Amino acid sequence: MIKRMIQLGLSMVIGLAGSVYAGPQEVAEIVKAAEKEGTVTWECGLRDYEAKPLIDAFQQKYPKIKVILEKESGSKEKLLREVLAGAEVKDVTQFDPDVENEFLELGVLEQVNWGDFNVLPQLRFHKDFMVATHLHSHVFAFNTKMLKKEEAPKTWEDLLAPKWAGKFTVDTSCNAYLRLVDAWGDKKVIDYLKKLGKQKPTFVRGHSETMALMAAGQYMMSVDTLLASAYTVFLKKGPLDWVAPDTIPAGMVKCGILKKIKHPNAAKVFLGWLGSEGFKLLDKGNPARTVPFGGTYTAKLFEGRKMSWTPSQEQLPDRQAFFTNALDALGVPR
Repeated sequence: MIKRMIQLGLSMVIGLAGSVYAGPQEVAEIVKAAEKEGTVTWECGLRDYEAKPLIDAFQQKYPKIKVILEKESGSKEKLLREVLAGAEVKDVTQFDPDVENEFLELGVLEQVNWGDFNVLPQLRFHKDFMVATHLHSHVFAFNTKMLKKEEAPKTWEDLLAPKWAGKFTVDTSCNAYLRLVDAWGDKKVIDYLKKLGKQKPTFVRGHSETMALMAAGQYMMSVDTLLASAYTVFLKKGPLDWVAPDTIPAGMVKCGILKKIKHPNAAKVFLGWLGSEGFKLLDKGNPARTVPFGGTYTAKLFEGRKMSWTPSQEQLPDRQAFFTNALDALGVPR
């Protein structure tokens, strides 16, 4: 009932009829219109130093279009309220992989023919409603003073060996295991977590904090940490390294263009540029966040491994039930 009310409200506020494509309009005309708009606002979760190489390169190519980086404004509910109220929203908005389907179902996004902007095919999602810009990926991270890289486990099966019992952490967000569902199916994941739980891991919450404590020597290894969190501590000279397992749990972080924005042409030019060439420049900001395509750091790190993406609604209809089952399988105290 609530979703139906939201849908009706959206239809009145922004209109749901018709998909919007670039159509026959030449990209050059869109660029010209974007330059008249002069500005594009970009809401995303990248840190300033991570986004800076991208913004600098874009403005060198399009000096008449100023990019204003905005931090994520809050929850998905807050963004929906802003759209329903007709409030001004950012021109290019980030949608994390675990919530994007709800925005797609509500019809609040513009559909753009991203092929006109030469966006990499692997980065075009949901019938061109979204473009992937960076990545959440999970690896086995470890303290290099406590474990040598050649001795670290290389596969998920390796972790079940008796020698690793009690020697690693597991993050109770369970996002890594959610993303394994794509490759394994939910039943296999839950069965695996029952075995992993018997290894008596230390349960933690928060990847950045866990990596800081690992660098300080409190933990030897984490088997589901975000690569970006490990890399950030590594840049601060923390004694950390990582191994990409045989199956990489990962979620593409995507951006889209909401309807009724202030600079629609500039938004298309900027997001199209991000998906065609700009995404590679994240290697200069934080290589650990790059998408695994186009010769990036993660493309090389993950070469030869299987990628397992955030599961679709069809693959996993009830995520909350999955998280409950995952925690129970691991034996997390509650």
